[in-house]
Amino acid sequence: MDLLLGLDVGTTATKALLFDLHGHVMASASYTYGLLTPQPTWVEQDPEELWRGVVETIRAVLRQVGEGHRVLALAQASQAGTTIPVDAAGQPLQHALSWMDARGAAEAAHVAQVWGAERLRETTGWALWAGLPLQHIAWLRRNRPALFAAARRFLFVNDFITYRLTGRYCMNASDAGITQLMNVATRDWDERLLALAGIERAHLSPICPSGVVVGAITPEAAATTGLSPEVRVVNGAHDQYCAAIGAGVTAPGDVLLSSGTAWVIVAVPESLEVALRSGMSVSPHPIEGRWGVLRSLGGVGASLEWFIDQLCGGKEAGDQRARLYDIVNVGVARSTPGAGGLARPGRAGGR
Repeated sequence: MDLLLGLDVGTTATKALLFDLHGHVMASASYTYGLLTPQPTWVEQDPEELWRGVVETIRAVLRQVGEGHRVLALAQASQAGTTIPVDAAGQPLQHALSWMDARGAAEAAHVAQVWGAERLRETTGWALWAGLPLQHIAWLRRNRPALFAAARRFLFVNDFITYRLTGRYCMNASDAGITQLMNVATRDWDERLLALAGIERAHLSPICPSGVVVGAITPEAAATTGLSPEVRVVNGAHDQYCAAIGAGVTAPGDVLLSSGTAWVIVAVPESLEVALRSGMSVSPHPIEGRWGVLRSLGGVGASLEWFIDQLCGGKEAGDQRARLYDIVNVGVARSTPGAGGLARPGRAGGR
């Protein structure tokens, strides 16, 4: 049986799914990892742990289906905005700076002064924020000059994993947009923003359309993962935009609510002009010629998890923990819109 492999290299876990050609899930696996917080506002990840997650989940799903199956191709969804400086051989020079890492506050202030926060948003689609790669790279240039000089490329999770699989550098536009180094209108690196970060185009992977074949996996990657050297790696997209594709959110007016640790709203606007007027974060959609707007509601899912654990006994529920979410859902469905005025001014908890 011919199969397709999907990878989701996220912030706290990597997931793998094997599908048949009709879209039925044949096997699944996950591998969790942690975040490193060496100082306040610093959030890092070990790139080798991200790669280990890819290897372990691929091996796990292959074991589940056994012999007699052929994986034709794989594609990757990934977290974005996490920066990995690498040497000439593509090996990490230090831990990755996570998209949650806010050490670049001074760099963000400098960008606001010399470029302008609104101009940056209109150029890149994303509001100025200390935790994105433009600021990461500028911080490394100012605070780690020897490491900055040694870095031959600055990779992100999607092109780091793609390079490990294929030996080729390739970026996709939806991930590239979140670096604040890409012009959202042209879907290409912006030379002015590269200069602001202190790097050149050669420091970054070429931006290629989502859906194109990057290449076959290398013999080394095949031996490590258990995949055949004939497997083709297809350029993927940012995880939320991959979710949008999977949910059919592809046409203007379509909207997705993605519920996880954070809840994320993704919508497809009529045009780039409409997208930029929305006040939401704008990236190219994986479908050529379209854009997506995104707004993250941080901690919504994590707050529900806390509620389940602290007030509903979720930590002690064991295998029955999932039923507690069903009970909460039933209770929510019984509530009228507005929760009986719970958040109305003058009520407890209201504003």
